[in-house]
Amino acid sequence: MSVLDDIAAALVTADLGQDTDETQDWMVRVGYLQETPDRSICVYFAGGPPPETAIPVGYPRVQVRVRGAPNDFNVVQQKEQAIFTFLHAGNAQSQFGTDYVYCYAQQSAAMPLGQDENRRPSLARNYKLMKSPA
Repeated sequence: MSVLDDIAAALVTADLGQDTDETQDWMVRVGYLQETPDRSICVYFAGGPPPETAIPVGYPRVQVRVRGAPNDFNVVQQKEQAIFTFLHAGNAQSQFGTDYVYCYAQQSAAMPLGQDENRRPSLARNYKLMKSPA
């Protein structure tokens, strides 16, 4: 699986989102935030430096974006904070498998992305991972 798939699967396993019933809130997507449902989570690539050449370690970066229902900023903020707590505190490590050494937040705070044309607020945060090559 890709880094994005691994993060998305960890979020689903931690019950922070789901990936099966597209009519429910907090659908977890990879690479593309779809129009529905309003309350959605998406994991994107966020670039990163090339892998180390002297030791087998890479530092991929991902962005986790959280979008809410119209005028639902407080709920979006709570969901984004729960995701940050899960990923940043190392709670996700056991769910990533042996390829991942550590996941930590690159940003000190969530980035507000404003509202879309349907008044749905979004927040995003970038994460840096330490990973052995697969």
